[in-house]
Amino acid sequence: MQKIILILFLLSTILSGAKAQDWDGQITILNEDLVNSSNMEFSPTQWGDFIVFVQARNRQKLFDKNIDTPFFDLVFCNNNNGTLSQVKTFDSAINTPYHEGPAHFTKDGNALYFTRVDYDGTAFNLDKNKTVTLKLFYSTYKNGKWSKPIKLPLNMPDVASCHPTLNPTGDLLVFASDRPGGYGKMDLYISTLENGSWSTPINLGPEINSEDNDWFPSINERGLLFYASDRTDKQLDIYLCKGEERNWHTPTRLPSPINTPYDDFGITTNRNATQGYLSSSRPGGVGQDDLYQFASSRSLYEFVDSTYNLIVLDIKDAEGVALSNAVVKVHTLDESELENFSNRIFNPKDDNFLLSRKSDSLGLAEINLDSGYKLITISAPLKEDWQQIVSAKWGGAHYSVTLKNIKEEAAAEPQIVYIEKEVSAPSINNVKVEVGAIIVFENIYYDYNSYNLTRGAKTELNKLVQLMQDNPTLKIQLSAHTDSRGDKKYNLELSYKRSASARDYLISQGIDQHRILSIGYGEEQPRNHCIDGVKCSEAEHIYNRRTEVKILEK
Repeated sequence: MQKIILILFLLSTILSGAKAQDWDGQITILNEDLVNSSNMEFSPTQWGDFIVFVQARNRQKLFDKNIDTPFFDLVFCNNNNGTLSQVKTFDSAINTPYHEGPAHFTKDGNALYFTRVDYDGTAFNLDKNKTVTLKLFYSTYKNGKWSKPIKLPLNMPDVASCHPTLNPTGDLLVFASDRPGGYGKMDLYISTLENGSWSTPINLGPEINSEDNDWFPSINERGLLFYASDRTDKQLDIYLCKGEERNWHTPTRLPSPINTPYDDFGITTNRNATQGYLSSSRPGGVGQDDLYQFASSRSLYEFVDSTYNLIVLDIKDAEGVALSNAVVKVHTLDESELENFSNRIFNPKDDNFLLSRKSDSLGLAEINLDSGYKLITISAPLKEDWQQIVSAKWGGAHYSVTLKNIKEEAAAEPQIVYIEKEVSAPSINNVKVEVGAIIVFENIYYDYNSYNLTRGAKTELNKLVQLMQDNPTLKIQLSAHTDSRGDKKYNLELSYKRSASARDYLISQGIDQHRILSIGYGEEQPRNHCIDGVKCSEAEHIYNRRTEVKILEK
């Protein structure tokens, strides 16, 4: 067996030319109406298990006459499986009667960098024009208390400095400022932590900054920079770019529905950019600027780089002939397995794989890897297995794979028996699996007002897991439906969470997330007469709470 143990770190850069593609069907956007108000909520950021954001609040009846809104506070809320609720005011050591926010926390949550008007708690510090400007402040958390904030030395007199964000290691800070020497109105600047002090800020340059406003930066766990700019249509749009210190690549405007014809800004994402929160003034919200949750079936990185963590396998036999139908399996490895390295790492349980697929007629197979260490195994009849460990950091790779013949002395003499057998198309729940087919899972039930899967529902979903394992090219759409009780808007959100819950279960069983699209229809498609205003039994309501599967690709 060929065991290539070298761990490869896949490194490349984001391509600047994004394909014009419609992502509306890939991304779901939900208004976080449990925390939004009639005023403004914007710029969410993670703090442990909480989400901290900026909210305009009617406190002491003080209004900012310049923007005709109450002054901003930092607030925080619970994050229960993606749903935000129970807003509370942040620490009184941070908030004043005037503007605070946006903010960013260090990875350990024990330091806070945030925006505040130039106010020391008793009086404003006015600039040369007798106005008060925004400044960068810093506070530390110790013994359950936040320290008195101090102004960062990065601030300059008579200009605004605001919207700080940190890289994952906490030694690189990006912020917005209208200081002299920039390219537009508000520009992004960078400073690095050197020997305990922040370096002189450097403008990120014309690749990032425009003639207009470029601000609301946010660096995620992978070190990717998101920010907002009104360079295109004078409305704020969210951009994404990759780089470090002085070397930054051309940013890419993110697709719809992340961006709309309205202001979209202040985004925060998980490590793989498949889930997160953003702020927007799009229609249909609760107030002016609202918080929205987004969930994507594909990483946003793929929009700016089609080769994001893409591995191409070119599989041939010892004579150089392309091998079709070679089986490619990918297993996830824990770092502990690498620390205690042994041959057992190359013998994972056969059913414990992340994804499986076969090479095409040219011997080619493509796989997209998420983060972490993976073991790739390629096998074919009468060939030695090929295995390699990779760590998907960023970018893609191309492997030329040669499967050697099993040595004759090690191979038993095969006995070939020809059996004629009729091969029929797969089916599930008595429905033939064809593109466009809709399969109703009668036993995937949810309790009333809940999106948690019951034990019986998981048993039913295991049928779908087996079908997708047996057919590795199968792609599906999961749609969830509620009964008609309750508010329509709430039911729509609940159905989305139910379909996402079923999707998450499939992923936990090793099904590739890119093969599953989830959607919620709420109470819009009942299977019986039980609509609003019609009295029905509990059993009739349960009949409408269901999950359906539509075959998208076979």
